Amino acid sequence: MSEQEFAESLIVLFEDAEQRDMLWDLTQSKLMSISTFAQHGLLTGNKGVVLTFADGSEFQLSIVKSR
Repeated sequence: MSEQEFAESLIVLFEDAEQRDMLWDLTQSKLMSISTFAQHGLLTGNKGVVLTFADGSEFQLSIVKSR
């Protein structure tokens, strides 16, 4: 599995958790969007996902394949 495939799998996981209202409480705000770095337009060679919440907070999760 590549870093990109793993990033896309995380998107599915977060979207499913959000739909089931099972996303842990990172903030008191609803998850508004999740996208890969590429989809979000980040100019980086890294792979990962960006989570954006209703209160405007944004988190980036970088993915590094170790093997």
